[in-house]
Amino acid sequence: MLTTAISFGHNPDLQEELIQKLSDKKVAAIGIAVGRYIDKIPENIIKKANSVDLTLVEIPWDIPFVDITREIGEKIIGSELMLLEKMEKFRNQLMDVALSGEGLGLLAQTLSQLISNPCFIVNEHLQIVIYPTDFGTKEREIKKLLGAFSKSNRSQDLIKGGDKKSSNILDDRGEKIGAFAPIVAQGDLLGYLIVFEKNKKMDKVDYLVLEYGATVAALEILKKSKDERALDRLESDFVHDLIFSEDMTEQNAAERALFLKFDPAAPHIIVTIDIGDFSDYLRKSQVSSEVDIQILKQKLFYTAHKKLSDSHLKFVSSRRSDKIVFVIEVGESYDLTPIKDIFEELRDHIARNFQDITVSVGISSLCMSVEHIPKGYRETEKAIKIGRILSGKNKVTCFDELGVYQILFNLKEDEEIKDFIERQIGRLLKLKNNKRNELTHTLNTYIELGGNTSKTAEALFVHRNTLNYRLRTLNNLLKQDLHNPHTLLNLAIALKLLRLQNK
Repeated sequence: MLTTAISFGHNPDLQEELIQKLSDKKVAAIGIAVGRYIDKIPENIIKKANSVDLTLVEIPWDIPFVDITREIGEKIIGSELMLLEKMEKFRNQLMDVALSGEGLGLLAQTLSQLISNPCFIVNEHLQIVIYPTDFGTKEREIKKLLGAFSKSNRSQDLIKGGDKKSSNILDDRGEKIGAFAPIVAQGDLLGYLIVFEKNKKMDKVDYLVLEYGATVAALEILKKSKDERALDRLESDFVHDLIFSEDMTEQNAAERALFLKFDPAAPHIIVTIDIGDFSDYLRKSQVSSEVDIQILKQKLFYTAHKKLSDSHLKFVSSRRSDKIVFVIEVGESYDLTPIKDIFEELRDHIARNFQDITVSVGISSLCMSVEHIPKGYRETEKAIKIGRILSGKNKVTCFDELGVYQILFNLKEDEEIKDFIERQIGRLLKLKNNKRNELTHTLNTYIELGGNTSKTAEALFVHRNTLNYRLRTLNNLLKQDLHNPHTLLNLAIALKLLRLQNK
């Protein structure tokens, strides 16, 4: 502010009031012309200005104010012009990064170079996503910076208030050690750009660059998310056609799977994960919002997807209603055990992390070509159904391990099958519960152990005489010779069919 002091030159109260008001308004300095209305700046003004830390400039009367304002104006305009030119240059560089398609890594690297300090990208949970490796930043320095940032609620206040501007990060002593800008898109907080003020103090341009970089980061994240969703949809549609289209050929599959890293010439197995009683779970957990239901299914899908990715399996996948389907590439002489182990670990992980949700898993036999994949998918569904019948929910069932159940499952409702069961073990089924269960278990164990009475008695934890008594009872009841291999085969089939029917 420049003044001749004409209005307050001889009024001490007005003089001190003016100084106070200028200080309150954050005025940088006041220049007072002396030689006409006042001979010199009064002591009370000097004292008051010192108390509020306001700069006083004594200007000789013969120096026109216009000369002073012109000089200051030129300095300000020149400085602002340089600032604008510098900012425009930096914006162009960041725009080149955005158009390059190189992603967040190049963005962090470019920002670090422009600001001359290491720049990190972290997610909303303050987990580092990207940081430049060539700035020599030590791990303890990173932890200190993120620790100071996490202690501040300033970041959340900014987002809630809709403010996307940068702000400082202070350490425990209140000293500035960095700055951040929130990465916000469509009202959602996606993460933060964080600068570690290691090499130089940040200036006005650095803060503007940081804010512009946050905008570029938001666009990059949205673009990547959109690309991933498009690829997910492409993959899901492809898997759907693989398992349901009987007309899919190796050539068609190769053309459609160009971007999916799917080799149609390789052998594959199909794995289906079925969420058991999902509607019951939703009812018990009082989840009714369609959005919440889809979020839950998506979490389950990505949990399974991550497990297979971490196991270094090559696969394509699809989510269908309450099922997740994987088409997994394997060798011709693949070992089923590691695959089964992976899905048993996944099943256990889901049980631990998604309370009250159970999953049943079906694994197909080997599909040597894409033409066999629909059959493989049907095998997984059959494996899940039979597995639930034989072992209950939350089981991993391999179609190849089902043996004769593969055939019997399709026959279980046939009237002739019911007659067969009645002829073979009908009298046994008419006994009272305890006796029926005891003799059925004895007969089943005896058949499974090949009619070996010693092993059967040991497996049942009964004395040999007790077993012989039960076998005589069964002989008399069924009117069958339990030493005849053909009789044992018929009884074994009848018992297996009974298990399928009862369930």
